Amino acid sequence: MSSTGSDEQGAVEQSAVEQGAVEQGAIDAEPEVVVTAGRVIVRRSPRYFRFMALGAIVGVILAIVFTVAFPDNAQFTATQVFGFLLLVFLVVGVALGSLAAILANRIVSRGQHEVDAERTIVHPVDEP
Repeated sequence: MSSTGSDEQGAVEQSAVEQGAVEQGAIDAEPEVVVTAGRVIVRRSPRYFRFMALGAIVGVILAIVFTVAFPDNAQFTATQVFGFLLLVFLVVGVALGSLAAILANRIVSRGQHEVDAERTIVHPVDEP
């Protein structure tokens, strides 16, 4: 019976040694972390595409309104008038939306401020 007890004790000791080696390997395989600190400027910025899209939508609505508002013409059909007005109001609407976005950017950029920031880069360890 003593041989069975010593076999179990030897297996437990070997298991503990193997587990320690695995844990040691896990410690060695941790990724490298690089942290750098600095100051950054934080400011809000408008989304230009949204302003331009809103201008385009307003242009389409105005083209529809002016097409219906004008009396019928013997020379041009309502579709032709709508197409011409759509072309003009769409371009003007996108241009005015862009201008509004630029002005909003100028107004919002006055509120910029500087803050401290940390940048963390994690370099993974290659597996052997």
